[in-house]
Amino acid sequence: MKSLLRSSSIGLAISLFTTVAHAEVPSLRIPGHIVGARPSALGGAFTAVADDQNALFYNPAGLAKLDSTFAALADNTLSVSLGSGGIGALMDDFDKISASATGLAGNKDSSVLIDNISKIGDVVSSRTASAGLKVQAYLAQARWGMAYTSAIDIGLGVHAKILPEIADIAILGDQDLRFGYAHRFLDGRFNVGVAPYYKLRAQGGRANFSLAEAVDPKQTLKNIVGIGQGAGVDVGFMVTPIEAMSPTFGLAIQNLGDTRLYKTGSSLFSNVELL
Repeated sequence: MKSLLRSSSIGLAISLFTTVAHAEVPSLRIPGHIVGARPSALGGAFTAVADDQNALFYNPAGLAKLDSTFAALADNTLSVSLGSGGIGALMDDFDKISASATGLAGNKDSSVLIDNISKIGDVVSSRTASAGLKVQAYLAQARWGMAYTSAIDIGLGVHAKILPEIADIAILGDQDLRFGYAHRFLDGRFNVGVAPYYKLRAQGGRANFSLAEAVDPKQTLKNIVGIGQGAGVDVGFMVTPIEAMSPTFGLAIQNLGDTRLYKTGSSLFSNVELL
């Protein structure tokens, strides 16, 4: 019991630390496919029981177990979020904002304008914003399926000193098209599946982005964002040794392929994984 409590305490502490560590920066996950309630709850264990459309992404061998058709155009969402250092910080600096506004209104000297704008910038220094758009369509039935995912996330962190370097920018994008097929052996006690895919991904960002770089948006985007594409395949197995007892074992080998950035030639989110 003590060991369980100790483990729970450590896990909670790590979780809280991680939350705090990412609270003030534009932290964006890699956009991906829809994760339903079952795979989310089961985690890696879903590899052995994948029997719905999520098998396309977790273990393609699970397509052999489908006994109905799954089809949807889902998660077509636009999300926007804003964060700040808290209303308390803003209230504490109300006098500073008021004084700065007075300075802006009463003096046309450029150096004074910049100084006052910077003071206002101090108040909103921890402001962050992110926006995302995600769309997914899938069709899956016994032995085969296909899915398409398109997603993009953009994050922005505003600097304390607004001029001349105004923000940090992060961009992540994902296009994923995949097909899956599974075959049953030994009356379904041994299933093998493959899911070839094509991916187009973008990753980029710039710390200390300045107004000078915003003159030519196309050139700016080209300089800070790397775009890569690639094809690969996921392979999966499901084994039920004793049908009467129905224990099932699953193994999935994911990302047997490579997606590379054109700009740098470095691997982009495509490490081989065993589940």
